[in-house]
Amino acid sequence: MEVHHPARPRLSRGGGSVLAIGVLTGALIATMAAVTLGFGLAWIGGAIGHPEWAGSYRRFLADGGWWLLCLWGAAAGALWIGSRLASPFARAGALIAAAVMIALPLVLKAQFSDDSAPRIPSSPEGKRSAILRWSYRSLPGLKLTLELSRDPDSTVREQAVIALGRNLVVSDLEREDSEHPPRFATLPLRGEMRDRLVDVLRGDPLEILRVEAAHALWVAPRAYGNRPEAAETLRAVIARGDSTRLAAGLARRALELRPAF
Repeated sequence: MEVHHPARPRLSRGGGSVLAIGVLTGALIATMAAVTLGFGLAWIGGAIGHPEWAGSYRRFLADGGWWLLCLWGAAAGALWIGSRLASPFARAGALIAAAVMIALPLVLKAQFSDDSAPRIPSSPEGKRSAILRWSYRSLPGLKLTLELSRDPDSTVREQAVIALGRNLVVSDLEREDSEHPPRFATLPLRGEMRDRLVDVLRGDPLEILRVEAAHALWVAPRAYGNRPEAAETLRAVIARGDSTRLAAGLARRALELRPAF
């Protein structure tokens, strides 16, 4: 006996608005999936000793990955809705729109830039994005991060200080074991980054930057050596009643990662 399946219903009205809803829905789902993947990489990478996974993913997103994923999610939504439109012209329009959204990131080259000879961007937003991009990918970029740790913009300075504690050099030295021999043990940049963090710890006018520097120095003893003054700063921030919640929380987290006796 032959079984006849009912034909999938076609959407005959409101093709434009329905297509727009499909595009927005696809972009939203792609964004949510990207965020979920980021949290997953951070959790899994932290659990098995590969924090650089999350860093690489963040740099991919900062380099244009957000646009790529959102546009490709929107294209998938356009294709799904387009297949249900009754009008052949509407289906063709949806197909063309999907093709444009798939090709657009490739045409605009929303991909990693060349960091072999990096330059400091002019805007604070560009500087912060560059710091994220360089931290696990570019030794020349890390040298520029040192310069940016003296930037007059406090948000740029903070991002640079964070990157001085979380980068390919620190990760390499902190993961050192029989299976991961260090590549940067004698790198002069290592000492320059340590000295800059000490300067920030001792003299930056902003408490949160001093705490970030103390955090970076304290949780990376293989990279930066044992720094008792970092632990003293962290304990003092926790003990004071006038510290910001963010600074106190960061100090507690550092001492949880490496207790000070």
